[in-house]
Amino acid sequence: FFLFSVHFSFAQSDTLEIINLYDKALDFDDSKVDSLELYIILIEKNSKKLDYDKGEIFSTRLKGIKAEFTGDFNTAISCYLHCLDLSRDAKLSKYESSALSDLAYVNMQLKNPAKAKEYYQQSTVLSKKSGEAISIISNLTNLGGICNQLGQSDSALFYLNEAWVIANALKVNTDLTFLRNNTGNAWFRKKEWAKALQ
Repeated sequence: FFLFSVHFSFAQSDTLEIINLYDKALDFDDSKVDSLELYIILIEKNSKKLDYDKGEIFSTRLKGIKAEFTGDFNTAISCYLHCLDLSRDAKLSKYESSALSDLAYVNMQLKNPAKAKEYYQQSTVLSKKSGEAISIISNLTNLGGICNQLGQSDSALFYLNEAWVIANALKVNTDLTFLRNNTGNAWFRKKEWAKALQ
């Protein structure tokens, strides 16, 4: 039934269907690697049919995610780097920022926080240019967390305080748990117990 419904929807194929497939696949976890492969195939096939320029970016990123799920980090990095190149060539900063964040996350998994920091810094620059508050806060929070791991408490607080300024100014109504946690960790490392506890 699932296969029939997917193929039927592509009888009326357009780029919106490809985008919907991509967005749905991004919600998959590592228990859905087989489904992820099916989505990659469908995105590639229908992107070629429609000559949809973002299709290769979508499928390449999903291949990286699939490789990451299976522990093949070299392939994941290769896919994310290719996705980064494709995004830059097409001047699509949204997907460029995603590729940079993916590369940062993989480097964190590989215990390479210094490299992850570089990628998150690049992603932060892009998110600031686009003005997307949630993306800016997310990148700054990640930078704060990485600086904590690197023992750079002052730098961590610099990034985290910048995130707080944006969150408070815009009255962001999203979950700020990671921002609170990383801020507490930074103050804890500086032995500012009262501020950490708050």
